[in-house]
Amino acid sequence: MLISLLCFDLSECPILPSSIAHGFVHASGSIEGDMYQSMCEPGYSLIGDDTLVCTDIGVWNGSFPTCLIGKLKELVFILAYKTYNV
Repeated sequence: MLISLLCFDLSECPILPSSIAHGFVHASGSIEGDMYQSMCEPGYSLIGDDTLVCTDIGVWNGSFPTCLIGKLKELVFILAYKTYNV
């Protein structure tokens, strides 16, 4: 019986923070296919991607998020108001 083993290098992404202010992070590592999942404490809204995946080219498929106080709908209204009433 012939057994062949294939060896290949997995891409490594930059290490992301292990915590988020006013939120929680669950990370599986920083090698191709690994994920970071983030969520915010009650009363805070997640701005950015809730799940990031390390890609085969060694970069994350999004930006590390932030938790801001308030509901997302209210934050969008405030940002829109400030944009148009400068």
